[in-house]
Amino acid sequence: MSEICVERIYEEVISDLPNDLLIHILSLMQTKDAAKTMLLSKRWRFLWTMLPKLVIEFNFADTTTSLPKSIYNCKTLVNLTLSNKILVDVPSPACLPSLLSLNLWFVVYKDQESPVRLLSSCPILRDLTVARKGRDNVNRFVVKVSSLRKLTYCENGYDKDSTRSLVIDSPGLHYLRVYDRLGDYDSIQNTPGLDVALVDVVSTAGFHQNFMFLRSFSSVRFLDLELREIACCSGINFTWLIEFKLTLYASSLESLMLVLDNSPVLKVLMIDSYYSSIVPWNKPSSVPVCLLSHLEIFEWKDYEGEKEEKQFLEYILANSKCLKTVGISPTFCYKKKEKEIMDEIKSMYRVSASSHLLSARWEWRFMEVD
Repeated sequence: MSEICVERIYEEVISDLPNDLLIHILSLMQTKDAAKTMLLSKRWRFLWTMLPKLVIEFNFADTTTSLPKSIYNCKTLVNLTLSNKILVDVPSPACLPSLLSLNLWFVVYKDQESPVRLLSSCPILRDLTVARKGRDNVNRFVVKVSSLRKLTYCENGYDKDSTRSLVIDSPGLHYLRVYDRLGDYDSIQNTPGLDVALVDVVSTAGFHQNFMFLRSFSSVRFLDLELREIACCSGINFTWLIEFKLTLYASSLESLMLVLDNSPVLKVLMIDSYYSSIVPWNKPSSVPVCLLSHLEIFEWKDYEGEKEEKQFLEYILANSKCLKTVGISPTFCYKKKEKEIMDEIKSMYRVSASSHLLSARWEWRFMEVD
């Protein structure tokens, strides 16, 4: 029997297999290889679009590439990743009834409404990641998905000719991570279930605009905050906050004390002062409730032992009655003085005699929760 006949027999045997089995076979292949099977016959033309997971990227293309319209109406698709030179051009109607996870990495959108149409076609979407840079034809990125539980948004681009912003309206949102070095008018609405927020925002929108944005996190229990001026948070009541990581820039410790005043049940406070130049501060007239009755863990990364830092640390140690662990990590350039710094800290008065002082460097604990 000739090799050609054998190949034809194999092709016929494979083609006679049920769709479920063929889709399983295709799922073991890379998306780009699975897509090539559309050339085999009419039956295979759309079979690859029935895969539960698609990862589509065009890293080396000179121009944007559109996807087959059928992808936006795939009933079986569960995970979809679009990357780089993909042009997101969503037809009407569009429906992705099974999609749970969507990743949009540096794609280009046909117009302002393209991401809106895409997200509105995903009725049970739970996990969304958006990364942007340069011009992608969208100024106001709106995330309005009632089923969404987790959102990661990263803005890396720079376009001096446009104003870009993020608008979130997702009542089921539980976890939010925002890295935005451009958005001057970011807005978060209707997120009553938000529990974990990691926010790195540099905004020139002004104090009031920043205050309104940060107030959206008043109900979270876990907050990782990196911003230019913590004073924007000083008037916000963090009623349920139990773990707070703060990356300081040129900020006043007095503003931090106001945040502690408004965080009555705080148990964990972590400070990273790598980028910071601490300004003089005055001890408050009253001690925050969280220090007297709740704070158990205090960690300070890149501690230099300057006068203002010593005063603040002494205040924390002298007033935190429930403190169990104190972790201090001197900044790298002070490594040679680490023993001297730690000996000085050991000599400071601690109202909680059972607290332990740690000197080892550590990684910040990741605060995502189930």
